[in-house]
Amino acid sequence: MRYIYAAFSATMLAFLDISLSYAAPLTYSLVDLGPIVRAYGINNSGLVVGEAPGDGDRIYTWQNGEFSDFGIGRPTGINNSGVISGFDRLVSTEPMFHAATWAGTKKIDLGTLGGANSFANSINDHGQVVGLSQTDTNAYHATLWEAGNAIDLGTLGGIYGYASQATSINNSGQIVGHSEGIKPSLDIHATLWSEGTITDLGTLGGTASFAHSINDLGQIVGYSYTVGNSSYHATIWDNGIINDLGSIGTNPFDYTNSYALDINSQQLIVGASAEKATLWYNGSPIAINTLLDATGAGWSLQVATAVNDSGFIVGYGQNPQLENHGFLLIPITPVPEPSIWLTMLIGIGVFISYKPSK
Repeated sequence: MRYIYAAFSATMLAFLDISLSYAAPLTYSLVDLGPIVRAYGINNSGLVVGEAPGDGDRIYTWQNGEFSDFGIGRPTGINNSGVISGFDRLVSTEPMFHAATWAGTKKIDLGTLGGANSFANSINDHGQVVGLSQTDTNAYHATLWEAGNAIDLGTLGGIYGYASQATSINNSGQIVGHSEGIKPSLDIHATLWSEGTITDLGTLGGTASFAHSINDLGQIVGYSYTVGNSSYHATIWDNGIINDLGSIGTNPFDYTNSYALDINSQQLIVGASAEKATLWYNGSPIAINTLLDATGAGWSLQVATAVNDSGFIVGYGQNPQLENHGFLLIPITPVPEPSIWLTMLIGIGVFISYKPSK
């Protein structure tokens, strides 16, 4: 029996060694997405959406080396069915924009809350879209579009100008963004809309904060001004707790600012810090340029805009020819699923508690 016990021990140690290798810093290979100049979203099938210059901004997608042109518009997100959210400029004597979705060759104008303009920022897998719309009083309010209806999400009390904006919606229908408060301060705070309740998410001590993304676990990322409003830092709100994610910058006067734009279901967070595309991994900010293999030689990655659940990252920067191009980053070191870690821990627990019979 001790031979079985020894073999079991070796097997568990081998699994532990594999798990430790997963904890090593990630490495990425880079794909140049030109003619996409800025990539804004990627779904779990690896379909990327971004914008390209032309006769106005144009929506392009990329997958497996193939580009598709969806025509004039500005993309902001994409869901796992390949439906794109964004907005399009209307033909008129005055500049007007309407929130829209694109599915295949079909574009749907989502309309407004009664005013002239609207903008879509995010779409979930149920086809619910969020953004902001001008009301008939000319204020902009956070808006949910579902089942053909535009729904005013309200504010934290603000009634003027850009009173509120929704930036992200998860598959449970939780929505985040930011909203102005009531007079006299009119401070803008990160905001959660969930089950009919509007919640002020607070700040890191400054007067303003902004939420940009919420994952299906309800974890929210964005940025907040710190005490004294001298800088702003990438921020995570998790189960009612707010945490400063920090910055890769060390110059207290110029380069300590950071902001987070997206979080996936494995809690990988992306954005920018000290004017460089940044990944927050195991709680620490890392300049993504330092994680690239030879395919990224000569690139300067400026902003990472989105990350899917397989750890693929998109954003934009400058290529070796100093041209502005979108990029796709493919992880070489895989990111373990939470279930893998759970299996490891259970196995180790069984190993420790097991006693061979005499």
